[in-house]
Formats: sequence, C-alpha cells, structure tokens
Amino acid sequence: MRFPSERQCAAAGAFTWVALGGVTSAASLGPCPPLGPVLPAPVRPSSDPDVQAAAKSFESSLKALTAGYNASAVSVVAKSIHEDQPFFSFHYTPPHLNSSGARKVDADTVYRIASISKLYTVLGVMLLDGVRMDDPVAKYLPQLWDMAGAPGEPANDITTPDWDEITLGSLASHQSGLGADLPLELATSPGNWTKLGLPVLADNPGPGCGGTLLLPPCPVSEFYRDFGKHHPVYAPFTSVVYSNVGVGILALVIEAVSGKSFDEYIQDTILDPLGLNSTFPSRPPSDTKRGFVPDTTADKNWWDVDLGPWFSSAGGFYTSTNDFLTFGTAILSHKLLTPAQTRKWMKPKIATSSAGLMLGEPWEIFRADNVTADGRLIEIYSKTGDIIGYDATFCLVPDYDIVVSVLTGGFEAGSAVVFKLCSDAVRGLLPGLEKAGKAEARAAMAGTYADPSTNSTLTLSVDAGRPGLSITDWVVRGADVNANYVNYGAEEAGFVEGVYAPARLYPSGLKAGSDSGRQVSWRAHWDLNTPEANAALDANYVWAGFHCITWAELDRLIYKFNTLDDIVATVGEDGVATSLDLRGFRVQLRRSLV
Repeated sequence: MRFPSERQCAAAGAFTWVALGGVTSAASLGPCPPLGPVLPAPVRPSSDPDVQAAAKSFESSLKALTAGYNASAVSVVAKSIHEDQPFFSFHYTPPHLNSSGARKVDADTVYRIASISKLYTVLGVMLLDGVRMDDPVAKYLPQLWDMAGAPGEPANDITTPDWDEITLGSLASHQSGLGADLPLELATSPGNWTKLGLPVLADNPGPGCGGTLLLPPCPVSEFYRDFGKHHPVYAPFTSVVYSNVGVGILALVIEAVSGKSFDEYIQDTILDPLGLNSTFPSRPPSDTKRGFVPDTTADKNWWDVDLGPWFSSAGGFYTSTNDFLTFGTAILSHKLLTPAQTRKWMKPKIATSSAGLMLGEPWEIFRADNVTADGRLIEIYSKTGDIIGYDATFCLVPDYDIVVSVLTGGFEAGSAVVFKLCSDAVRGLLPGLEKAGKAEARAAMAGTYADPSTNSTLTLSVDAGRPGLSITDWVVRGADVNANYVNYGAEEAGFVEGVYAPARLYPSGLKAGSDSGRQVSWRAHWDLNTPEANAALDANYVWAGFHCITWAELDRLIYKFNTLDDIVATVGEDGVATSLDLRGFRVQLRRSLV
C-alpha cells in the first residue's frame, strides 16, 4: 500500500483542497507524529514543578470525591518506572471499618482485583517454555473435544466450539467466540425465573457451583462435564465476546504444560521473581488485617469468597498498591519478557465497536487525542476488574513510562467511578508529564549543531503545543534542507521553489553503546500542510485523520542505503547530546550552543 505523500502533492501543485464539513481541533490537525513517544519519557517527574502542580490539583479532586464516603476505601497512585517512589499518591480510609480488616488504608493494603487477574494468567502462558500464542488450545487440552453437548443436539458449528481453530491468543484477547461464563447461571441463582417467562427446568438445572456465597467453587470436573452444553457465540476471530471461561481454560493449559497447580506456577514464575509478597492468586491466608474488608452485611462481603482452583485465574486475585506498581514497572522495564516480547504483547489484537477502545491479550486499550497540548493520539493500556464490593483499574501509559493503580473497596465507589479515576488520572497528570518531558528534552537536545568544514548546521528546539523537536536552520553543504524537501523526492529533472517544509524530530527507540557514550536514534519528518489544509483534506473522506500518514512516509528518501531522515545523537553519561550524525547526508555536527 502506498499513499500519495505530502511531498508528491506539493510538487504537483495539489494543495487546493475544499473544506466540506466540520473539522477537529487545530492541534490534532497539526504535525502528525508517529504513534508512540514523541520525546523520551521524563526520568525525574516527581521533582518537576508542572507535575507537582498537576498532582496537587488531582489530589484536591479526589478529596472532594471521597468526602462523602463512609465505608469505602480508595487508593490512587501513579509512578514513573524511572523513579523509586510515586509522583502521586492518594489513600482514603473511611470512618466506618470492618473490624476484621485493615484499620488504615495505605500502599500495602490488599484489595481484590477481580478480572485484572487475567493479566497475570496471560503473562503466565507467555512464560511457558515452547508455547506460542498462535497454538490451538486443543494441542495442549485435546480432551476439550470430549465434552458432551446437550442431550439430543447434533454437533455442528452452532452447537460446538471448534477447538482446533481456537488459539491461546484468541482466548487471551476474547476472540475465541466462547461464551462468557460457566458459574454465573440464572438457573442456580435465587429468583422466580418462570414468572419472567423462563421455562420450568427438570432436575439438575445448572452446574451447582459458582464460587459465590450461595454455591461452592466450581471444580475443573464440572467444567468438562457441563461447558459442552454451552453454545459458542461466534466462530473464532469473528468478533469480541468477553469470556471468563476462556481465561480459565488458559489456566488449564498452564497446569497441563508446567505440571504445577495454577497457583504454584504463578507464584514461581511471576510473584516470587518480582517480590510481589502482597499478591495472591486466590484467597489470602486467614489473617485479614492487611486487607480492606468492607463494613457491610455478610451476604455482601466478598473478601472471603473463593472462586475455585481454576476460575480464580479469571477473577480471583488480590493485591496491594505497592505490588501493582512493582508489577507495572516490571512490565514496562522488560523484567519478565524480552523487550521485543513486551512490545509485541502491548499491541492491539482486535477492534471493538467503540472507536476509542481496542483489545489486546487481555489489555483494554483506550485511545485519546484530547490529553496533550499537541492533540496527538495517546494509548492507555489498562485492565479493569470488578467483583461485589471491589473495583480496580491498572493502567500503563508507555509513551510516558508511567503506571497508574486504582484500587477501591466498598459500595460507594463502583466500576463507573474506577473508570473515571483512571481517565481523570491520565487527563490530570499527563499534561504535567508532557511539560516535564519537554523540559528534560530541552536540556538534553536543544541547541545548534554545526560542522564548519562542510558549511552544515541545524538547530533543535522544543516548542509548546507541538510534538517532538523542531528542526530549523537546517543547512547541509550550503543547501537549505527544509526549503528543498520536495526536490529530494523529485522523480524528474527540475526543482520546485518556494515550498518550505517544516521538519520535526522524533525518537525511534533504538539505542547502542554504553551510558558513557551512547548513540540514540531519531527520525525526522517533514510537514507540508497547514492545519487548515489538513482539515480540508480530511473532509473528503469518511474516516477520520486521513492526513495523518506519517507511518507511510518514514524512511523514504534513500541515498546509497541511508535515508535523509535518519539522525543519530551521541549522548554522554548525563544524557546530554554532544553531536548529531546525519547519516543520509554523511555529515556529523557538533553541539555548539545549549
């Protein structure tokens, strides 16, 4: 696939677009950076005054929110992976406490995290030797084919899952087509269901288990006995169906491959290596003094509810704020997976019917373009969980290397509040982090770089409301690079004059060398269009953001194997750049003005 580039359009005199409709904000119609970080993440955010001001404002909003909570606890904490301590921390201890639980809520208080358990389970599968997420689940659990369907029903695509087509990855990303649950069954729940039009059932109406206050946990034998009667929703990879059962099956794969119980495997491969001493795959030891136990009636107190030996993999975990932060830091720091494996894991696998939400394995990936001043797209990798009396959200923002932990207990703070807290944390804290990153980038990279012997120079600067670094006064061997951008790609003789292309510089993430003399790769990108021209261009298409095709324009201008946008900075032990290597132009510029 090849899109017409801005360079080609400019050279052809094609910028005569007519606006046909409404436009988005000018910021999002400005420079279109590559998806991902546009500057290195700030490494000292806690000492930055803009971050401190943002944290203070966010704390005030949390105090206002929790002022009326009588029996609900709230813990909201944000941390950079580059610092030991959080740059934001808020804990609320309600006035009414259950005498069996913690008396003060802090970063070591243990909460239930419900479906966030799925993150640990999926990671556990990825850590199995020789196992690939593209493997069919029947490779490891061939007995799935032996499950009996409902009496008298023929086995076909409508009644029976295709276990040879259902992969481990489809189970992790809710693309298997399997139904949501086995234990949550109306037939075994109290209620006059026939009054609501449901038929009278014969003996043995349901699984007889569930891990709730009314039913015992479901053993694996119940799954193999009963789930064959549950029809699939879709064929694999058709669409998204949230499936607790799918993750429970992944736990069975872990046990089959590792030869250990699920709890033992998770303890050995994730919890112990990371020192997560306040994280439990199932109900913690009998001492509850470390946990927040809601002060409520016994039938609504789910602290002790055991979801069972395999269904806990989908929703039975407990953890603390400190352990959440350690876990998130380990993910973003590649402590358990390699950098390449981590990057692959933290990618969308399927879209949903919400334009702002995609799913990974099992990430819930929110996309927002209204958070930073430059209006670019930011991705928040999250997982949310809720079980009676507990709601939680775990959020990672890779562009800024931050972890956000939201843990709540009690009935005054529900799932809607938890979603809002994650959103408010991102909206409230990221603008300060963006400014902190710009301040650090200004000290590390801004200035004039020159090589007098070749009459070559350029200036890097940080400007408010724009992504990356601005490249101005870019001259190589006497030629103005930005003024000649369209000519570098000319497909026939002749030069276009009077077309100036502003250039910006973005990090690629590639690095080499040691801390004392490290090379850091950056890529330049030229933007020919004004926001008004971008708006007019976008108005011609039914999908949003047509103008934003940076991904198709990088690495295009090649001069004997090296491209003109390929720039490598040499930085010292202090992270400050000393020179730039313009690899396509074959010149090296020394930093002369900071």
